[in-house]
Amino acid sequence: MSRACPFSSIPTAIQPDALLFFHAVGAARWEQLRFIALKAESEKRKYWMLESISTDYGNVRYYLFAESKVYRGHQFSDGRAPLRLEATYKSYWTSMRADPKVYTDSKLKMFFSNRGPLFSARAGHPDIIQYWHKVAVEPFDMFLVRGYHYYYDPGAREEVEYAKTIVANDCNLDDWGV
Repeated sequence: MSRACPFSSIPTAIQPDALLFFHAVGAARWEQLRFIALKAESEKRKYWMLESISTDYGNVRYYLFAESKVYRGHQFSDGRAPLRLEATYKSYWTSMRADPKVYTDSKLKMFFSNRGPLFSARAGHPDIIQYWHKVAVEPFDMFLVRGYHYYYDPGAREEVEYAKTIVANDCNLDDWGV
């Protein structure tokens, strides 16, 4: 799963809880992040989530790896969108689990309504939510994420690319259960 979206695209009603969720799963600098939901819409459009996450549910079975390539571009009126590679992120081979408190916090239950315990490897900026001060207020400036997802099966001693995100251009709220 990959996501590429401005914070402003998250429904206003759940923005404070989305910030709490991102903080709970590892976003750094909580003192700065917790005020994003209070900002003007023109400012919220400059905060982006650009990441790829390889996941495994239930019990740990594999080592996971994610790679995320972030592209930036401008959508022209004729449909052309020349893109340039802005950043590449790679996870470690791992199987990380979120703090168990994340699953029991009543404010965060909506983000886990369609999944059980989650093990993952994440490729993206450590802050999860990045401020891009040079992004114009107009909706034509955009980011896209291409994700590569692998697992390593120690029993079979094999590395498998199990998914490729062709192009993520939204928050994947369906994957959050929202």
